[in-house]
Order: sequence, then C-alpha cells, then structure tokens
Amino acid sequence: MTASRRHMALGLSVYKLGYHRGAWRMPDFPPDGFMSLEPYAKAARDAERAKLDFIFFADIMGVENFDNPNREMAYEHFAVKLDPIVVLSALATMTSNIGLISTISTTYAHPYRIARTMASLDIISGGRAGWNVVTSYSPDEMLNYGLKTRPEHDERYRRAHEAIEVVSGLWRSWQAGAFVRDKTSGVYVDRGKINVIDHEGPHFSSKGPLDVAPSPQGSPVIVAAGDSPAATEMAARYANIQYAATGGDLAKARAAYRATKARVVELGRSADDLWIMPGLMPIVGETEREAIAKRD
Repeated sequence: MTASRRHMALGLSVYKLGYHRGAWRMPDFPPDGFMSLEPYAKAARDAERAKLDFIFFADIMGVENFDNPNREMAYEHFAVKLDPIVVLSALATMTSNIGLISTISTTYAHPYRIARTMASLDIISGGRAGWNVVTSYSPDEMLNYGLKTRPEHDERYRRAHEAIEVVSGLWRSWQAGAFVRDKTSGVYVDRGKINVIDHEGPHFSSKGPLDVAPSPQGSPVIVAAGDSPAATEMAARYANIQYAATGGDLAKARAAYRATKARVVELGRSADDLWIMPGLMPIVGETEREAIAKRD
C-alpha cells in the first residue's frame, strides 16, 4: 500500500491594485490598474499555470475613507475595482482548472441571491466556484446601502450564520435523479425529489427551491476570512477554507490552528474538512537585496 501524499494548498488573493500600497507604482504595472479585464485574466492564467488551487477576490463595496482629509495619498489607488463576481464569471471561460472564489457579504445580500449567483458561477465554471463569507465592517459600505448605523458585530455574525444555513439549504434543493428530462414521456422533473426549505428566521425568509440545478461538485466551496473568535467559529462550523492572518508569530499561529481543528471536530466534522490557509505577502527577487529594494 502506498502512503497517501499530502500537497500544500496555495491560492492567489487579488485585491485592488495589490496588498502592498506601492505595488501599482512598479514600472510594469498597467497604469489603469484593474479597470480592464486583461490584468485579471493574466493573473488567473499565471496562477493556473503555476498549479495554484484557486484565485481569491476580496471585496469592499465602497470607496473607503475617501472623505477624510487626512487620508494618505498612498492609499488613493484603492478607490476603484470591478465587481468580483462579474470578473470571475469572465475568468471561468478563460481558465480550466483553477478555483474561483468570490466575496459576497451576508450583511448586504439576501441568501437566495447569494445561492443563485454562486450556483450559477459553479455551473459555468464546471464546479470551480467558492463563496467567501464576510459580514462587512466598513462604514462606507453601510452608507452606500442606505443604513445610518452599522449592525453590531455579534448581530452581523448571527445574520451570517443564518444566511449560510439558508444558502446551503437552497443548494440542496435538488436530490440526485431529480431531473428526469425524458422527452418521450414529457417528464422533466421528479417532484418527489425536490427539497423546499420554506425558511422563516429572525433575519431572512426564503421558500425555495433554488432555480439552478446542482453543479458537478454539488455546491460551491465555502470560505471564511479572518481569525477573530467569531470568524473562527463560523469557519469551524461551516467552511471548507479559513483564510487567516499569521500575525508573524509562529507559536500563536500553531496554537490557533490546533484550537480551530479541535473545534471543527467538536462540531461533528472531520478535521480535514477545513483547510486553514494563512495569508502571506511575498515580495520576490533574484536576491534578498533585490526583494528588499522592491519592498522599499
């Protein structure tokens, strides 16, 4: 018997014009940044060629802190970006194997809309979609959506938990064999194999079923970003991937890893059901001196 091989999972997070605030000033960076599809397409193709597992799009739905007169000029390139779900839908037709993960906020989107959008991306990509669940912290997002006060932290996470339950239920709308599609008899759907969630909760109601058939993998991957206690609990309970910060402290990172995996098992899941993936910002050069010069 051959021992099973374990491979490091790697993803590429694409955020605005780069996580380093000076990245857009590099000589070979396109001057209009990501206001066209081609830079995204190049990043996705390069990541796929390098055998990365997925490309990940963070998102904040607003121009952050732009009214602040003390805002640093170095951050003004963060002002604009394209809607990630639109970009990823285009990238689905330009790639073959790489996963496509989009951020959608449970604070500003209804679960049916999330379920429908992500299931559609999963279908057109051949089962490569992932949903990064966020609760949204930016006051600018709140104002863009017409709210005068932002829901408090714990309430946002209660809403997120309910949203994930509803989305997951909608993704299970169709049992195996539900789509008969028999042209001779004229039977398209076996009504006995439809799951109607008929959800009524404190934050959402949704009858179902979802009007998108299951994808090749059944449902999109669920990602939870962040390593706060609330984000970690959500990841342990629902997610396939936790996108977590390292904080630069290896001992603390290892302790957090063990604690999260233990919580996953406590919730009745296998420890292997959740990948914990720390975020890193590599600056690459032929030599250490060249990399430091790039950073500076």
